[in-house]
Amino acid sequence: VASSIRPQANEVLLKITDDFMKNYGWGSDNLKREITYAAVGANKAEINFVNGSWIKVVTASDSGRGARANILIIDDHKLNLSMARKVLSDEYMVIPALKGTQALAYLNTGDCDIILLDINMPEMDGFEVLKRIRKMEHCIDIPVIFLTADNDSETETRCFKEGAIDYIRKPFVPEVMRSRVGRALE
Repeated sequence: VASSIRPQANEVLLKITDDFMKNYGWGSDNLKREITYAAVGANKAEINFVNGSWIKVVTASDSGRGARANILIIDDHKLNLSMARKVLSDEYMVIPALKGTQALAYLNTGDCDIILLDINMPEMDGFEVLKRIRKMEHCIDIPVIFLTADNDSETETRCFKEGAIDYIRKPFVPEVMRSRVGRALE
């Protein structure tokens, strides 16, 4: 969604990419909902258009909660992103990305506590995305859990050889996803 995100307290300033604008356009409810989710993983936020393609999102503070971990989820299927966001957004701040290049752009200026990364994606597969993430000095120690529909032992073995701490099979089982993410963040 965003080519650049700069978080400040309960405010996020982000720049909307051309691809996103082609899909949603200004003023649509989908645009506002997707910006809110992408920026802070919240269900409610005030969205202000700053100038050009920059947007400021301000959320209400989460009274009674400590800081929530940020989870970057990279999957080229919108349904998978939506399902994962639904499973995890009550406990975590979810940052969705539809492709590796969006995730890498986010990681240039934003941060996260864990990455859920689809293996089979067009343009750049999950293994290549992980290699590029590991070249970013501030991302070397971020735990990565691969997402895969593959059931073969070769894929499982490669996930661990490439540096993943775990993997989650698709279709997601909500309890398994929450458990593995929670364990990885301990």
